[in-house]
Amino acid sequence: MFRPSALHLPVVVANAYDLPFESHTFDLITASNLIFLLSNPIQALKKMKELLCGGGRIAMLNPSDYLNEQTALLFANEKGLEGVARDTLLNWARRATEYHQWTEEETFALYSDAGMKCMGSILKVGPGFGRFSWGIA
Repeated sequence: MFRPSALHLPVVVANAYDLPFESHTFDLITASNLIFLLSNPIQALKKMKELLCGGGRIAMLNPSDYLNEQTALLFANEKGLEGVARDTLLNWARRATEYHQWTEEETFALYSDAGMKCMGSILKVGPGFGRFSWGIA
């Protein structure tokens, strides 16, 4: 996505715990498949909250508690996935199992622990492998 050149400009590559923006800069922040990989997701979410304007929103997609290597393999076989599509799905499942898969309760608690309000959480991606959630600062 960033090499040889970024798809969208400007692009900033930064540490999720130390984002290089001024407070109250954004109306919307998205984090797709990020929070589940972090050792301290609450700290990262608090930083994102700090960057949101009053009433600002955050939207996230992370693995759901339904995603694991077995369910991903069954789905890949059922859909006839091959090559990069298959490898990507199975790698996502391995990483979800290794790091974290989010239940609805954990998702709501994550927002709350970061001082935000989760407005909703729904399952997406195939049979529900991803948990899409959104909240407000």
